[in-house]
Amino acid sequence: MLLPLVFLLYFGQFSGACDLDTDVQGNIIVADCAGNSIVLFSPRGDSLRMVGGYGSGTLQLDQPMAVAARQGNDLYVADHNNHRVQRFNRMLDYVTTIATRDGANERARFGYPRDVAVSRQGDLFVVDGENRRVVKFTARGMWERTFGDQTSGAARLADPQRIELDEADNIYVIDAGRVAQFDPFGSYVRDLPLPPEFSPTNLSIAGDTLLLSDGSSIHLYSAATRQWIDQFPLEAKDPAAAVLLRNGIFVMAYATRCGVYSKDGF
Repeated sequence: MLLPLVFLLYFGQFSGACDLDTDVQGNIIVADCAGNSIVLFSPRGDSLRMVGGYGSGTLQLDQPMAVAARQGNDLYVADHNNHRVQRFNRMLDYVTTIATRDGANERARFGYPRDVAVSRQGDLFVVDGENRRVVKFTARGMWERTFGDQTSGAARLADPQRIELDEADNIYVIDAGRVAQFDPFGSYVRDLPLPPEFSPTNLSIAGDTLLLSDGSSIHLYSAATRQWIDQFPLEAKDPAAAVLLRNGIFVMAYATRCGVYSKDGF
């Protein structure tokens, strides 16, 4: 019999959260889509700062669908309806914007970004919802390559939703019921062998451990051994996103608050 995770506490109050991530200091950053805001919390769940408000200005957002904060000192926000990625520092001060939808280079364009991920070198990967592909930019914000749309077969993305990178910068994309793996250069490697009747909608990575959720259960997969290593049913269904911290604590973003869980309690 599979045992559910042990509930520890709730924190935060949101209009409609849709993603979360952690930074190098262990802080938790939540993307509140319905509230058009990004909220920064301490590792203990104390609210530290919020940025946003509806609009297209520098410090405004229009349905921020995803946040990536795990690498380096900055965080990136997929500002969905503004067709851009906003970059902030660790205290949510504005740094810069990447917006290429109207640019001359068709291969560099993206619209309606769904998710973002950052490599160890600071390269940015954007899930391009409009063109159903992944667009890669260097740490300086220059376009480098685009993949997932000019090939056939398993290498072609049908409806990419979520993206993550492991410690070796291998790329994982949730795409129409599957998880496709690409190498750091965007070349297709394989599809992960999913458990029966498991169609993940959420993906995050801690070290070389992938966390995948379908709304009713969480599965953990080791990128190093290529084995499924654990599974937990969810008593509180349909988290918008979930992350696994290195101390074995799970943090899940639900529509109106975040929940903290562990395998065994304190």
